[in-house]
Parts: sequence; C-alpha cells; structure tokens
Amino acid sequence: MDFLSERELQCLAMYFYDGLRQREIAKSLGIKQRTVSHYLDRGRAKLAEHGMTPQRLQREERPKTILMDPRQMDNLDPESVVAAF
Repeated sequence: MDFLSERELQCLAMYFYDGLRQREIAKSLGIKQRTVSHYLDRGRAKLAEHGMTPQRLQREERPKTILMDPRQMDNLDPESVVAAF
C-alpha cells in the first residue's frame, strides 16, 4: 500500500488491527490525539479511493499481546519464549 504514508499506515494498523483507541495510539506514538484522528481520516479516504473499507477486528480475533518490561528481555531463555506461544 504505497499510497499510504508510513504514519497513516501505522495509525490505521494500530486502530483497526490492534484495536487501540485514538488516545492510546497518540500516547504510543508521542503525538496529539487530533493528529492521530487526521491520519486515520486521511488513511480511510485513501483506502476508499482504492475501493477498500477497513473494519476493526473483533476482540477475539486480535492477536494476543504479552506486555513485559524491556529490561527483562536479557533474562529470557528462548525455550520459555516459544512455550508461551
């Protein structure tokens, strides 16, 4: 989808695929919520120009997210990571 800017694609993916709210996307990306709204509106318009209509995934369809402190990464052994999935 080379017709979308990197930021539009990022915001669309976080909104439609990850199911995040606009304020969560804004916090994650370090931008204003109004800017996220702008990217989503522009991205949807560009998708519509190409005949695409995005839909949010239902909660049970979303990938499982495991949150952890990045400092813990050094303490993980590969077998325990694979076992978690």
